[in-house]
Amino acid sequence: MPPLGFHLVFRARDSRVIAPDVGAQRTLAVTLHRIGERYGLCAFRASGDHLHTANLCDRAAAGAFAQAVGSALTQTLGISTGFGSTFLKPMLDQPHVEEVFAYIHRNAEKHGVGNDPTHEASSIQALLGLRVAPSPFIPRVRARLPRVHRGQLLKLLGVAELAPMVRIDLLADAAAGAVGLAHLDDTAPAVRARQAAVRLALPTVPLGAVADALALSERTTRRYRSTDADPSLERMIALRMGHRAALGDRARTDLPPLARGA
Repeated sequence: MPPLGFHLVFRARDSRVIAPDVGAQRTLAVTLHRIGERYGLCAFRASGDHLHTANLCDRAAAGAFAQAVGSALTQTLGISTGFGSTFLKPMLDQPHVEEVFAYIHRNAEKHGVGNDPTHEASSIQALLGLRVAPSPFIPRVRARLPRVHRGQLLKLLGVAELAPMVRIDLLADAAAGAVGLAHLDDTAPAVRARQAAVRLALPTVPLGAVADALALSERTTRRYRSTDADPSLERMIALRMGHRAALGDRARTDLPPLARGA
């Protein structure tokens, strides 16, 4: 009987931390989602010096995915040594797929890796509506892992619930993170994110404060307020602010783990 998919583990040849900061973590996530749609990606998590993925595909597709990801991350993350041989293990049945899915999302915590407390380099964000992902991703996970429920994912994310919030000090980063950017730049995704952030914030925050937070002129901020609504993206941004606020010091990477609280 052929396996249902493959569990893959990637490591750089020099065993460096693959995605050491938020920018690299978001780049990794966007790259994996982009490539993974061709190869049945259903889970991923970067954990220090290694990266785990679960793919619902055959052996040939898993190998092609490994090659494409290694090449892409070598370029986008500037890993000059490239990646070593990818470990591929078949997922033989449904319980094995579910076990690997949970194992991957818990892996950073298992190894005590604390540089990604908000799961930027993890598929959890897309599954809980915190980051834009290719539209087939969530339906594929729901169809193939029907016993995975929201409560399990929230526990992995470190909160009991996600509540939308608007906080001006978190607005720009939440907007950037929702579209997988390290910060709001001049790209089309950043423009879309800024427009959504403006529409979200202006009912409760003064226009000048929103303009300053998003590095916009007040004229552009007014114009963005009149753009077509994007409820899904606006909610993502609000949920990201709520999640960040709920974590408090637990989301900080400049503190020792024990100083972040339970």
